[in-house]
Amino acid sequence: MEFSSYMKYIGINPSPQLERHDCPFYGFGGMGASMVEVGRGKCALDESSGLCQMEMWKKPSWLVCPLNTRMNRIAIAIDSEDIMVFPRKISILGVELQEEVSLMDWIRRTIGAID
Repeated sequence: MEFSSYMKYIGINPSPQLERHDCPFYGFGGMGASMVEVGRGKCALDESSGLCQMEMWKKPSWLVCPLNTRMNRIAIAIDSEDIMVFPRKISILGVELQEEVSLMDWIRRTIGAID
């Protein structure tokens, strides 16, 4: 039995996830000291509109993002252990739980490093 089938068999059902891009902020909204997965086209770093600036003209990527500035990288590095990321929900026996990781761990999972 494959792992995902086994998880469903024992009552653990992960919610569908967004397609991951090369950006740890894509698909998330910022809420205080947390980032919550909210859907396609969103950006946790864009405080003005909350929309991904790249998605209109190319695949979102942190390396070429206009928000990938020296000031933003410094701020992210300073706050990365204090900000919590909620990338998906997991349902265990009908109870939805939210996975939680620090922003630094989320960056490591998605792109390896912020620079």
